[in-house]
Amino acid sequence: MGSASNLRSRLAWLAIAGFFAGAGGAVMAALTNQQLDRPAIDITLRVLTGWTWLGVGIFACWRRPDNPFGKWMVFTSFAWMAQFLTYANSSLVFTFGLVIANVFPFALVQTLVRFPTGRIESRGDRWVLRLVVGALSLVMLAILFSTPDQFGYDNAPNNLLMLVDSPTTVTVLFIITNAIAIVLVLALIHSFTTKYSAASPPMRRLIGPVLWTSTTLLALLGIASVFSIADLDGPEEIAGLLGALNAMLLPLAFLVGLARSRLVRGQALGRMLERVAHESDPVKMQEAVAEALGDPSVELAFWLPETSQYVDARGLPTSEPEPESDRAASPVETDGRKVALIIHDGALLEEPEKIEAVSRGAALAFENARLEAEVRANVAELRASRARIVEAGDAARRAIERNLHDGAQQNLVSLALKLQMARTRAESDPRGAIEILDGASAELEQTLAELRELARGIHPAVLSDRGLDAALLALAHRAPLPVEVGAMPEDRLPEPVEAAAYYVVAESLTNVVRYAEASRAKVDISRENGTVRIRIADDGVGGADPARGSGLKGLADRIAALDGHFMLASPDGVGTIVEAEIPCG
Repeated sequence: MGSASNLRSRLAWLAIAGFFAGAGGAVMAALTNQQLDRPAIDITLRVLTGWTWLGVGIFACWRRPDNPFGKWMVFTSFAWMAQFLTYANSSLVFTFGLVIANVFPFALVQTLVRFPTGRIESRGDRWVLRLVVGALSLVMLAILFSTPDQFGYDNAPNNLLMLVDSPTTVTVLFIITNAIAIVLVLALIHSFTTKYSAASPPMRRLIGPVLWTSTTLLALLGIASVFSIADLDGPEEIAGLLGALNAMLLPLAFLVGLARSRLVRGQALGRMLERVAHESDPVKMQEAVAEALGDPSVELAFWLPETSQYVDARGLPTSEPEPESDRAASPVETDGRKVALIIHDGALLEEPEKIEAVSRGAALAFENARLEAEVRANVAELRASRARIVEAGDAARRAIERNLHDGAQQNLVSLALKLQMARTRAESDPRGAIEILDGASAELEQTLAELRELARGIHPAVLSDRGLDAALLALAHRAPLPVEVGAMPEDRLPEPVEAAAYYVVAESLTNVVRYAEASRAKVDISRENGTVRIRIADDGVGGADPARGSGLKGLADRIAALDGHFMLASPDGVGTIVEAEIPCG
């Protein structure tokens, strides 16, 4: 509240200062000894132009205090009204006005190239400003060699800065200055047309009236420069008068751009609210918002609180735009809760009230569309999970087949050959046959051990026979680092839940051994209020990421198949915590 009040006070003082600057300038022009062709028209036009620039600049500062463009408009208005000093009857004031009058062209070009963001955004615009400084430097140099009448001021006081009266020098400097002005005008027109052709539809609605009015003004100034070089006073005066009139219309074009944009917004917003009153389809909602904002590139991202991520209108994961991009994201909230993001062209940030109107006007529809997007995201994740489960099953079967082929099957083939050899030697070399049988017996024990290990990987017998507690103690015993098995449920859990809990712990401990560089780990499993909670924590290096491997993703799929939730917290340097919750009535 305080900052808004301070801004209002500063803008009010600016308005008062601008009023007196314009009024004082009008009085100075009315009392001047100089010859004015159309005193009433010239004075009125000059005062109205200054006040118009000031009024629109103050309005821009009020609506967008964070955008410096409004400040440049205010600066341009005072630079324009400072030209009234050249009507003074005092030599000192007149000379000062002769110098200060050059600030206006600089301020005008600064304002034009900075529209609408208030920033200089291209190398071409920087070169334009260098040309302006060069041209104005030549004008300042000409002041040192000219009398007031050479600047078009008849019956004006003396130029106190004149060192030598050199009409030839002044003529040469003016020709060079006008030539630079023509190049400058062409460069600005090229910059404006390029900016307009590259702009998005929302930006075109905003900048169109200003750019075309600016182009007309610059063209008139360029024509006046050509006439000045050709020494054609009549056409030069006409072009100058039209240019002055256009300079007054230029700030009004800025207002027209805003009003036009708001009008389009109001019409489109009404159509959008009508369309989405009974609409919950996220794709159709996105189309309606794009129409309301006048930006075909609009994308909606809906917030899913359970998974703490954004999904697009199709339910697929998405994210906020990069800060360096030309895209922006505006949040949509309901009762302080995140609902969605409107991802749009960055130019729309110049019209925040438009986005706010869309967000507020369709808040309920956004909530409905978010629920629909959540359903689509769940369906998409379910499909992806099913595909991963099928792939994991196929991979597991191939691994079992490979293990049987390379291990037990080869051992059994070798065992069969040894038994056949023992049989052939049984009568001729009994002792040799016994040695062969002893070797076969040892190989049979090895094969049985391999089969038991393979069977344990498929489904550990200890889990079925003695329960989860014993199975986890066996896992902890085989682990190459200390593993503490803490709290355990007193009663047996349903078989699918026990199997899921076992494999969550087994896979987590495998990851701890392989990647965590941990010195210890702890396992806790509890059953409370119909939910089994599994927690595995280590003191390793952290940094685990499910996206970088299939193991953690497979665990999440296994838990999701039981309508559970899988969570992972693994900050760098702190360790990793794997948690899972499985419904268990």
